[in-house]
Amino acid sequence: MTRENSIVSLYETVWDANPKPLTPQLLDAILDSPQVQSDLQLYRIKADAEAKGRLPAITFNGLFMPELREQRRADTTLTEKQRKQSRCASDFLPSGLYGLDIDEKGRPEEIFSNACQQVRKQLGMEPEQIIAMAYITPGQGLRLVVRRAKGLTIQEEQQKWNTLLGTPCDAVCKDMGRLYYLTSRQDLLMLSSTLLFPEQMPNAEDYPLTSHPRPGERLQSVYATSTPTPSLATGMPPLEDIVSELEHCVGGGPAMPGNRNGQVYQMARLMRHITGDNPQLLSGIIPPYGLAPEEHRKTIENALRYSQPLPYCPPDLRRAMQRAANQGNGTASDYYTATTPPALPQHLPESLKCILQATPERARASVAIGAFAALRIHLQGVKFHYTDNTTKEPCFIALCIASQGGLKESIREVINAIIAPVQEHDEKSRTLLATWREQCSIMGANKDKPARPSAPIRIMQADCTNAALVHLARNASPHSLYTYAEEVEKLSRMQGLSEIIRSAYDTEKYGQERVASGSVCDVVTLRWSINASTTPQTARQWLKKEMTNGTLTRMTISTIFTPDDDWGEEMPIYGNYGPEYHTQLKPYLERLAQTHGNITCHEAEQWVEKERLCHINRLREMDAKYLQPFLWRSLKSAFWRACMLYIMEGGKWTQEIADFCSWSIEYDLWCKMHFLGDLIENACNNTVPDNSKRSTNLLSLLPQEFTRDDAQNMRRDMGRDTSSKALRTMLGQWVHCHKIRFDKDREVYVKIPKNVS
Repeated sequence: MTRENSIVSLYETVWDANPKPLTPQLLDAILDSPQVQSDLQLYRIKADAEAKGRLPAITFNGLFMPELREQRRADTTLTEKQRKQSRCASDFLPSGLYGLDIDEKGRPEEIFSNACQQVRKQLGMEPEQIIAMAYITPGQGLRLVVRRAKGLTIQEEQQKWNTLLGTPCDAVCKDMGRLYYLTSRQDLLMLSSTLLFPEQMPNAEDYPLTSHPRPGERLQSVYATSTPTPSLATGMPPLEDIVSELEHCVGGGPAMPGNRNGQVYQMARLMRHITGDNPQLLSGIIPPYGLAPEEHRKTIENALRYSQPLPYCPPDLRRAMQRAANQGNGTASDYYTATTPPALPQHLPESLKCILQATPERARASVAIGAFAALRIHLQGVKFHYTDNTTKEPCFIALCIASQGGLKESIREVINAIIAPVQEHDEKSRTLLATWREQCSIMGANKDKPARPSAPIRIMQADCTNAALVHLARNASPHSLYTYAEEVEKLSRMQGLSEIIRSAYDTEKYGQERVASGSVCDVVTLRWSINASTTPQTARQWLKKEMTNGTLTRMTISTIFTPDDDWGEEMPIYGNYGPEYHTQLKPYLERLAQTHGNITCHEAEQWVEKERLCHINRLREMDAKYLQPFLWRSLKSAFWRACMLYIMEGGKWTQEIADFCSWSIEYDLWCKMHFLGDLIENACNNTVPDNSKRSTNLLSLLPQEFTRDDAQNMRRDMGRDTSSKALRTMLGQWVHCHKIRFDKDREVYVKIPKNVS
């Protein structure tokens, strides 16, 4: 391969002043080089900068042209320093490729997997069609080398991929002379030779150095292929629909006096990411909310002037675009009944990142939901103030519904790490109780046996009786009990389980009255959180009678979703749950344990109110008022999660907390509708019959004089039996009670006044 058909240049080391065209043979030699592997290990283990400098590097963005460098060095208008520079952007021609750096260490494979999914989902392309190369960088981040879109500058290309991935790439815009270090073959995630080594050289005119955006032009992909490919904006709903959804995400609905300027400012700040810095366009699509035209325009201009655009699509805008798309692509019910569950947000609170760091990708959503039931055990006497002016202790009844062998056990290691401090204390209590039982068993019946030791146990086994539940709850108070059941059937030993679940969620009194002297007779405040799992068939069988009594609404449902076409080619890989994992988790657990009293988080209250209004509008669109109780409880559970994350994050409210908890509401409702939607709808829409008509005085509905046909029609209107026998019985009773008399001459019935006997 000659320079004429090579599009990238190779620097043997960072100090190489004369790069050469990269060929497939050279690339293979580098990837398999023992020296490269050795230098890479030195850098990663000892942070040896000199070893990193010896690594080969490539200018993916541009092809080095010696003649262009000679022209620059001969240019007398440049300074001496500019002429002597060993590498300058003007020495390169566009390669048609672009290198993206994603510096989130520790999970490059996960980010690359998400990138492939987004390429398929949003661009409608296979990754091999657009990703030329993907590998783990020397710093253990991710590098994506992608095919550039014609007509876009490097800055626009980076902004496009930030939006596509939902993950911020390196914010420093790369020029064509940017060097990218290579690594060894074991770090290679993907290589498309047809893109990295094309048959034809790119046309430099297709890749501008500076942008000339047209005002209001939508972000789009302009890949030039023989067959037109979908643009990045394929399926993007109208801007007006996005603005309509955005006002609910930002302000909970149309702005009210006192908040009009702030809401217009926030919406303009967000909408600039897909419309460009065009005040005229934004003034036309953002409602003024009663502001004077000049003030409205000035507010938008201030948003463009004083706020910096983010290098990625903001979460509120992303949510608004998704909701607007759902609204336009089908019925409103698609919001809860889509074929796939809502995706877990890419950016999570630091505490959740720590919890999920070793969880397989497919199980992360379920574990993120289920972990809060175990985390609850570390709270003691903590109550959260809700927007309805009530103060309650949190409770989580988490049920994972997934197929057999569907990774339902993924949460077990996470739970073990979360409850480890309590487990140690429980083991001591169990040992003490076992010693006491042994002492009692060897003593005679007439001997005075030692009193039962005060040894509270907080981690309760699934195979438990009602009496044991009351006894353990009494001893553990004011702490919470916790139970993990691999299969929900293990909880069936307990009588009235659905009633117990409702009492636990509401932190209500629970107990039992017995006559026998040796029976447990006590009433306690029930604090109990549960993790359980089951299969879809068993869940439907167990819950089909719990649709309308409030048990299902108090549960949080999760799943480990597996597409129908997934036959298990990829093995789920677990991370390390060793001592280091426990050490990283410890500070977050200590923050929960050290918190006491009533907690008020105003940011969480404002957030949950916005979510409430947003989801109510969805229910109105669906005409599904029967889902209202499910929404109320999902909101409350999400609010409790938000407050617990607020504590775990050191008393700081972040956008990541809001995004995760918003997702948890949608995810919970999706799971319930996906697995139990038909049962919920049939049970909740089977309303109680209207018996008000049956308590109505039928005689009072008839005129002073009426015929037999009038009486029969009245019975029909009131839903009564219209048979001749029923009609004769009614009229005969009225005649017998002197309520009416029959006028034979006119063949009509006449009402008799009350004072006439």
